[in-house]
Amino acid sequence: MSFWQCQQQTAGELLDPFSPDCPADFTPCFENTVVRLAPVAFLLAVGVPRYFNLAKRASLAHPSKSWRQILKLIEIIALLGVTIALVVVDQFNHKESSFGMEAASAMLEVLVLAFALALTVLENKKSFLSSNTLLVFWPLSMIATGIRLRTLVIGCPSTSQIDTQLYGAKFALTFLVFVLECARKDAGIRLGEDDFTKCPEDEANIFSIASFHWVTGLMRKGYAKPLTMDDLWVLRKQDRSNTASMTFSETWEKECTKEIPSLIRAISSAFGRPFYIAGIWKLANDLLGFSQPMLLREFLIFVRSYKSEDPLPLYRGYTIACLMLACSVSQTTVLHQYFHLCFRTGMHIRSGLVTAIYQKSLNLSNSSRQKFTVGEIVNHMSIDAQRLQDLVTYLHVVWSGLFQITLALYLLNKTMGVAIFAGVGVMLLMIPLNARLSLIQKNFQQRQMKNKDSRIKLMNEILNGIKVIKLYAWEGTFLQKVLTIRNDLELDMLKKIGYLGAVQNFTWACAPFMVSLTTFSVYALVMKQPMTTDVVFTSIALFNLLQFPLGMFANVISSCIEAYVAIGRVQKFLLSVEVDPTAITVEDPSQFTGRDALDKYALILSDATYTWHRNSASAVSDINLMLQKDCLLSVIGRVGSGKSSLIAALCGDLERVSGSIRVRGSVAFVPQQAWIMNDTLRNNILFGNRYDPVFYQKTIEACCLQPDFDMLLGGDATEIGERGINLSGGQKARISLARAVYARADIYLFDDPLSAVDAHVGRTIFDKVVGPNGLLAKKTRVFVTHQIQYLSQSTNIVMMREGRIVEQGNFEELMRKKTDVYQLVVDYGRDSSQQTEFPDDDVSAQEATLVEEVVDPNVAPGDEPVVISTSPMSARPGSLKSTQSIRTLRRPSVASIKSTKVVKVDQPNNIMTVEQMNQGSVHRSVYQAYAKACSYSAVLMYFLSMFLSQGASVATSLWLTYWSRNYDSGKGPQNTIYYIGVYAALGFGYSFLTVLQNIIVQVFCGIRSARVLHQKMLMSVLRSPMMFFDTTPMGRILNRFSKDQSTVDEVLPRTFGGYFRTVYQVGAVLLVVTFSTPSFIIVILPFGFIYLWLQRYYLATSRELRRLDSVSRSPVYAHFQETLGGISTIRAYRQQARFILGNEDHLDQNLRAYYPGIAGNRWLAFRLETLSSVVIFGSAFFAVMALSNNVDVDPGLVGLSLTYALSITQTLNWMVRQYTEIESNIVSVERMQEYIDLTPEAPEIIDSNRPAADWPAEGRVDFVDYETRYRPGLELVLRGVTCSIRSHEKIGIVGRTGAGKSSLTLSLFRIIESVKGQIFVDGFDISTLGLYDVRSRFSIIPQDPVLFAGTIRFNLDPQGTKSDLELWQALEDSYLKEHVSQLEGGLNAMVLEQGDNFSVGQRQLICLARALLRKTSLLILDEATAAIDLETDALVQAIIRQKFCDCTILTIAHRINTVMDSDRIMVLDQGRVAEFETPAKLLSDSTSIFYSLAKESGNL
Repeated sequence: MSFWQCQQQTAGELLDPFSPDCPADFTPCFENTVVRLAPVAFLLAVGVPRYFNLAKRASLAHPSKSWRQILKLIEIIALLGVTIALVVVDQFNHKESSFGMEAASAMLEVLVLAFALALTVLENKKSFLSSNTLLVFWPLSMIATGIRLRTLVIGCPSTSQIDTQLYGAKFALTFLVFVLECARKDAGIRLGEDDFTKCPEDEANIFSIASFHWVTGLMRKGYAKPLTMDDLWVLRKQDRSNTASMTFSETWEKECTKEIPSLIRAISSAFGRPFYIAGIWKLANDLLGFSQPMLLREFLIFVRSYKSEDPLPLYRGYTIACLMLACSVSQTTVLHQYFHLCFRTGMHIRSGLVTAIYQKSLNLSNSSRQKFTVGEIVNHMSIDAQRLQDLVTYLHVVWSGLFQITLALYLLNKTMGVAIFAGVGVMLLMIPLNARLSLIQKNFQQRQMKNKDSRIKLMNEILNGIKVIKLYAWEGTFLQKVLTIRNDLELDMLKKIGYLGAVQNFTWACAPFMVSLTTFSVYALVMKQPMTTDVVFTSIALFNLLQFPLGMFANVISSCIEAYVAIGRVQKFLLSVEVDPTAITVEDPSQFTGRDALDKYALILSDATYTWHRNSASAVSDINLMLQKDCLLSVIGRVGSGKSSLIAALCGDLERVSGSIRVRGSVAFVPQQAWIMNDTLRNNILFGNRYDPVFYQKTIEACCLQPDFDMLLGGDATEIGERGINLSGGQKARISLARAVYARADIYLFDDPLSAVDAHVGRTIFDKVVGPNGLLAKKTRVFVTHQIQYLSQSTNIVMMREGRIVEQGNFEELMRKKTDVYQLVVDYGRDSSQQTEFPDDDVSAQEATLVEEVVDPNVAPGDEPVVISTSPMSARPGSLKSTQSIRTLRRPSVASIKSTKVVKVDQPNNIMTVEQMNQGSVHRSVYQAYAKACSYSAVLMYFLSMFLSQGASVATSLWLTYWSRNYDSGKGPQNTIYYIGVYAALGFGYSFLTVLQNIIVQVFCGIRSARVLHQKMLMSVLRSPMMFFDTTPMGRILNRFSKDQSTVDEVLPRTFGGYFRTVYQVGAVLLVVTFSTPSFIIVILPFGFIYLWLQRYYLATSRELRRLDSVSRSPVYAHFQETLGGISTIRAYRQQARFILGNEDHLDQNLRAYYPGIAGNRWLAFRLETLSSVVIFGSAFFAVMALSNNVDVDPGLVGLSLTYALSITQTLNWMVRQYTEIESNIVSVERMQEYIDLTPEAPEIIDSNRPAADWPAEGRVDFVDYETRYRPGLELVLRGVTCSIRSHEKIGIVGRTGAGKSSLTLSLFRIIESVKGQIFVDGFDISTLGLYDVRSRFSIIPQDPVLFAGTIRFNLDPQGTKSDLELWQALEDSYLKEHVSQLEGGLNAMVLEQGDNFSVGQRQLICLARALLRKTSLLILDEATAAIDLETDALVQAIIRQKFCDCTILTIAHRINTVMDSDRIMVLDQGRVAEFETPAKLLSDSTSIFYSLAKESGNL
């Protein structure tokens, strides 16, 4: 006998494995060779590489020694013994035969089992997880053994009893080993690992991964209680945003070196590998999907055979049913592995892009910042990155769809012959039509994104300037401006996109029907072929498979176009110009030893000419400066002379034209408008540096912050609101200053920081910090100021005009020259330094020269107790008087940059509220609100069209059943045209109704709900009190208007449409299947309950995950918004890395909620589709059972039943998934409804109590026992204020920081409402009037000058009620006419976002021009000229006296001299009126507070 021959059989049986003697069985030869060697081959192919890989690893510190591991090894040894026994018995039974294939296979199996034992031992030593290799090997071995055992049990052919017993023992042992391999190893082997909630996916075995069982723990937890962020897993390293960021950055940097960089190539290179692996899963899924119609055909042939005299054996029907089950379960498994990989890849792409966009925004040049507004960049992060993420899931459909279509046409050709080419012709005709529609859609999408950008940009500006908008009563104007963009542009374009989508859906919905119609027509009419059951329903199953790729093509092409537009936008942003790297040269000061003459200089400017934007006029020209390490350079000049531009050039924010700037050492920057983070006071000062309690205390005392800390309940642990909303202007300036001092930099850049503080505080800060005896005396300081009194203490003075230095020298030199600086000092400068005595605990020059001591590197931010002490400085250890613990001004250690878990607890010290998140199921009222927004009549029309379209679909299938039944019964092809005509009418009716329901849901319902909900939310937000904006991060509000609004606009209509369509389809399927196979109801009822239970079980978790996802997105946007506001500060301090880390932390928190959500979707889908596979199996199984019981079975109805059952796998899954999508996405409506229901301010207009048109004619103001606070629960800011201000009186309001000066003005405008008492204006109690009537009749020039993007005309007169002549006159009176007339466009010249193309002083002058235009009888000036130089200030004050001579004026000022000519002075102290008299009377009293303030500021 040959080696290739089996015992007692021929070698040819290897090629024909089925036994001719035994029904439904393999030959013994095939079982003993091919079947036996299948698991052997697997272990050799996979196990050997795994063994060598494990051998290289270090052994576990605590390998498992549990009884399970020991028992498993014993069982494998026993299994090896049984297998050897089988080899011995087999050789004994066939000892006359030569050594052949069967014997070789048996011996190879023994060797492989020995290898499995060795691999098990090694896995236990080296890994704490179950071996996936062995977990696959043991079931394969069990199947191979089971096949052989079945043959032995049925005795075909007959064998010895001992063989059966040994194979039974082998099967039992293999099963037990498999069970023990599935069990987790004991936890003791993992000692020493972190205690974080580790992602269970890391420890999941192959079956857990395939079935997503690793998600079950979270589902169980979510069903038991509402989930919180603490319940979620920590992200795996490969899923963290930092990993995605580094991966993308590397590929993008390489891409940027190419001539034409491509973002698509960079994304593909960075994240393509798992995406391509997903393509392999997709291919496997498609092949399995097309095996089902082939099995269906075989099954229908089997059923039809029972109508003939020679029926096929029953086992064939049961085998096909089992194969359909196996095929369906396999398809489900590979499909969801494909989806999971795609979703993860999409998540990585979004992470990579969001971090790249954030990092790019930190480096944008001024030119680029002009092109890309905050709104646009937010849209890049929220919408464009999301669209690229969404596309990844369906991108494989592009090739997969073509593959499925090709395969379907091939199988249809096998079924119906050349008739199918008629259908192919129809498909080819539709290609150019859809290509044209796609081009139109691309154009629409590009225009729509611009509309979104414009709206978000405007919303960002409104939220930034909401206080000014309320003070001027401009809510209505800005509301109309937003609604114009929203309704006339965005929703109009959405309507066009909706109609276009309906046309596209018609072409795709019509395509499968047209293909089937033309194919059936040619097949029946031209080819004269019989339309039998097996042909019709196999074709219908294939047409249904054709419908999915054709239907998906519409969505995929739409997604591809959206993603293409998004990629173009993001690529344009990522390729935009960055800050000029050559703008400044940063040098290490330690390299300069002092040998060279230039080594003593810290800052060297040589012929420096710099510009704000490329191709624009120079901002500073020909600047030559050389500053030593202890130099104090004061920079003065009028508004717009280039002072702030010089500071910006030193920071590296300007673009270099010529010359150079050399910066030696670190830089600290104090901007003119302080940038404050939404964080604690302490963290705002530390700014990423390690906490040094001694120097920190010195810093806060030198910056006069200790009294402020003492007043706060939480001390320096008090949280500061966004943009420092709960701080006064002076407090913000001093915190910004303290941040710079604490940084202990080498070079300090001060951009007029003292303009916002009281004069006496400014004097103290100058002496303690900036001046020659201050903490920074040994540092290089560039000090831009309008405070002339400080010039005499400067090392050097520079006067600027039109961006150039016109005078330079020390104070004495300039006084001798008697030029402009001399005249300025003579006219406005009164140096009171000689008169001002400092307390004993102030800083002296000697005490500022401190000895060096190393900062403890172990002290991190927040490690020390909160500073709330009120003891005097000298009494505390670490005061400047203390000699025991003296620190230097050497640079602090930077706190370790590492990711930390962000936990924000709602504490009394926090001003920002924690975002509220509803729990449990979404309330019915939210659905009702959405239905009402859609319009009830449109919803009813939609349901009616859906019912009719589904009826037409079922009628089409039933008609085909009727047609094929007539052929089966032998009635022949009579009236073929009649059958085709009815089929065509039903099909076209279905297609038309599909389009109608799409138009109703997308255009009528979708757009109406989008308009109604947006308008209500916008009005509600604009009508909310300032308290809401003070306590709500802007990013959180923008999230509602961007991401949530986008969900309502585009996702919800599509999701509701998809859900109700699948509900009707499922109803139709169940009806048809139950009708055709009545016994099937036994399966349907229990499975229906399981479906509902699974849905509820999943929804409990899914809903909360979606809410957590939404809530965790807001901090990403809020942090981004905050960063964009402080880019100059971040760059100057070189803190980009820390803020990038902060962005990654916020993003990771969001991904922690998102990733379980996508994993949970797969968990549900796998279970639903597995149940659906049982439905398919049940449908086929009961049909075979009916045939076995001699029940007459109609092949047509069985074909229809199975065709529908095959489609139910996806339909049922889509129904539950779409419902969960609705539950998840309706959260956006819930969140919008939360803002719609915000508590509004008082009414804008009270019709029953409106003042006269000329009110207030006199401008008389009376406060009667008035008290107020900013928010409930806070301390009173005004206490028992009672005073009368006479008509046309000029009142100066002064007081120390926090005395209540600004609160008094806010009370007049009812920004904060009274707790007690009244304010009367011309006899009217303003609390009884509408807010519009109050605010529109008063004028204010606020402390923070706010400009809006647009034209100068719009900024002066948003309501468009003034003539050009009036506007120019106002500009002339505010000394801006000359500047504006030189701008391109004059009044129509563009103002950039936040007025970035104007200096702070110019912005204040524009605000003055606004007040001049309003011409009201009551004017409030709140630090109105703080940022203006003294000359312009004097001119402005003269204009105010002239133009408002018949008005009542309340002036809050830090410069005491600006209120010296007031009729009376109101001195506020701790919210009370301490003094209220004429300036002369108060100055004559040396004990008065005003006298001390005037003396401290040098005005006496």
